[in-house]
Amino acid sequence: MLNPDPTPDDYYRIVKSEHQEFLRALGHLTLDWADLESAVRAVLKHYAGVSAPVARALFSGTRAKAAMNLIGSIAHNINLDPARLSDLEEVFPVISSINTMRDFMVHHVDGSMIEYDDRDPRFRKLSSVDTSSRQGKGKAYWISSSMVYDMCHDITQCCWRLLAHISKDEPFQPYLGPSGAPIPWRYKPPQPVQEDS
Repeated sequence: MLNPDPTPDDYYRIVKSEHQEFLRALGHLTLDWADLESAVRAVLKHYAGVSAPVARALFSGTRAKAAMNLIGSIAHNINLDPARLSDLEEVFPVISSINTMRDFMVHHVDGSMIEYDDRDPRFRKLSSVDTSSRQGKGKAYWISSSMVYDMCHDITQCCWRLLAHISKDEPFQPYLGPSGAPIPWRYKPPQPVQEDS
């Protein structure tokens, strides 16, 4: 946290430390997202009812969003068990929300020109204002390594929730945490900030 009367050196120290932590968090996010896409494809293969060779031929390279859409279509067409459907309907919006911010970060985070929040230098600006094709369409957010770690936490929970769908156990048993209840989601999408174009 900041000293009561922060000096420029205090800000620089916090920005530098946060930048290093942000890089670590992005590395975790990249690996965790790869795990998530594998889990989504495993659920797609399971509900499609195809063999591993056929799944490879049909679904290799399928991204999470497309795989979720296919799973949704299959669920509708086979009248998927309500408990399974309910679980997917809770998990998929979390994945979609994280995917939206992940894509935005990949394209708009700037590692060489960090603009940090004067009130709290742990937050850096993520902005598409200068790269948007139309004035007024760009967005800006204040983000931090903590937010990225929250995304990683939720991705891990999504993976566990998805893997329960390919279990042979009947009736379906959704993944529950050690307490016997679903682990609460941590990631809260940041609100866009007003910024001059």
